Amino acid sequence: MSCINEDKRGPVISIPRGDDKIYPIGMRYEEDGTTYTPAADDTIVFSVKPAEMNAEKTEYLETDPIIVKNIDPTTMELHLEPADTADLGFGTYLYDMLYIRAEDGWHETIIEVSPFVVGREVHSDRGE
Repeated sequence: MSCINEDKRGPVISIPRGDDKIYPIGMRYEEDGTTYTPAADDTIVFSVKPAEMNAEKTEYLETDPIIVKNIDPTTMELHLEPADTADLGFGTYLYDMLYIRAEDGWHETIIEVSPFVVGREVHSDRGE
């Protein structure tokens, strides 16, 4: 089963490689915790990058995203499909989520860099 769990590193997404999953996304005002509803023409971008560190293991390397998904602000759901993770190695990657308000171009990272874990599966798609 795939899931989003909070831990000291931030909201961790864990998914077996090649699975389908829909994650509901919520936005809240920091001041009072009330729900924020984005406009239909706003943009929410989910990006995943390799968690590659420099030789000293002191910082992550700048790499291109390997998964980029636009989230429909009218449904507020992140859809991960089998093709999104099918070619990834098992292990931990990094993700974040960016909100862009259409009305004025405001950019805000709504989920800061957090772990994206691609796990193994033991079943067979053939059902054998």
